[in-house]
Amino acid sequence: MEPVRIRQDVDPNSREYRRNLIIVIGILLFLTVTGGTILGYKIRTAENAKAASEAAAESGERTAEQKEKDRAMEILREKK
Repeated sequence: MEPVRIRQDVDPNSREYRRNLIIVIGILLFLTVTGGTILGYKIRTAENAKAASEAAAESGERTAEQKEKDRAMEILREKK
């Protein structure tokens, strides 16, 4: 049984078809690896920030984020 060909004008055994297929596979591989790397980096930085925040909370220190929120609240109070 012969495979079904959607486009009759495209020869799957041609050199151009295979070259284009390899290019598409390469692009998909690149995008997959890049996306996974970026996602892993974002997860790692979020975990590090969470750990730093928890460590600061245990030691009683104010984190940079908490200090920034405090400054914003002071500015809002001054404007009222």
